[in-house]
Amino acid sequence: MTHRHHALAAAALLAVCATQAQAIVDTGPGTGGGPEWSLFDIETETGPSFQHIAASFEVTEATTIQLIRGWISSFVSGPSVDLLLFEGGDPNIVPPVYSTSFATTPGVGWQGTTGLNWSVTAGFWTVAFVAQPGFVGGMPSPSANPVQVEWFQNEFTGGVWAESDSLDIGLQVSAVPEPGSYGMLALGLLAVAAALRRRV
Repeated sequence: MTHRHHALAAAALLAVCATQAQAIVDTGPGTGGGPEWSLFDIETETGPSFQHIAASFEVTEATTIQLIRGWISSFVSGPSVDLLLFEGGDPNIVPPVYSTSFATTPGVGWQGTTGLNWSVTAGFWTVAFVAQPGFVGGMPSPSANPVQVEWFQNEFTGGVWAESDSLDIGLQVSAVPEPGSYGMLALGLLAVAAALRRRV
């Protein structure tokens, strides 16, 4: 293989690596060895009953979040769960910066959404899983590498997010590098190509 072919192969490999998502948070799945924290929104004889779950995590540099998933046990098909992303480590302080929803399927596994393109700055962020009316499920625990700060919200908290350090839910958050990273990659590829041309 010629030097030029080596350079092209290296460029292709680096381009693929640059576009792959990078994990910000990957706790691993909830094993089911601990409690299953309820995630639901239903109407009862005494009125509405619900529970939502959230988790805070740190982003070390500006990036674009592409994927958010939770390890969710769903007992119904169809009702959705909203995903809310709050800036900061406390979802009670500011309204969410981003929001979307995803339909659920029965069973236990990673459920969420991808293709988000949510630009975030370095710092703490909080993602909330908010059950929509009719959803009945839960988030099994514990995960292997849980985040340190988690939250729950229900009618008994008066709709306020209450902090907990023991939910240990399964969470995945992935992102792609910011455009500046691609610029650095391009400069590196140009330098490699120039060096190889001088050697030919």
